[in-house]
Amino acid sequence: MDRRSIIALALYSLNGLGSGVLQSVLTKEFDAEMLIEEGSEKISKGVRGEAFRKLQKEWRKDREGTFRRMEKYAEGMEAEGIHFTYCYDEGYPKRLLSLGDHPFGLFYIGSLPSEELPVVSVIGARECSEYGWRCAEDFGSYVIDEKEGPLFYVFI
Repeated sequence: MDRRSIIALALYSLNGLGSGVLQSVLTKEFDAEMLIEEGSEKISKGVRGEAFRKLQKEWRKDREGTFRRMEKYAEGMEAEGIHFTYCYDEGYPKRLLSLGDHPFGLFYIGSLPSEELPVVSVIGARECSEYGWRCAEDFGSYVIDEKEGPLFYVFI
């Protein structure tokens, strides 16, 4: 994962920063490091800004050390087979971009399907309950092709 993707992952993983907020402050050409350094009024306000302000303080004090912690987080996810892509990354599914309210980022296991395949997404909260997890697994069992395996799982 490149530096920009790792920072996008770290921002998306902050409690309270969802797709809407991130898409309102980041563009395809965004400079994530500059965003952390300078901040954003949209991010810094209220409760959701608490986690961002903490990250910003750490970043200003020790930029490379903070980045290394972000990198370790990304490496830990990948070691567990969990991948991340975001809407300005080449690997992000193009058909999702046509949705008016597409997610900023996707966490997924395995690989994303080709754009031609029909897909089903299971989308839920970042902190899924045991009940939600069981429902997703039950639903997923109905959309598995016996020869091909799962058509598509995405957990947001």
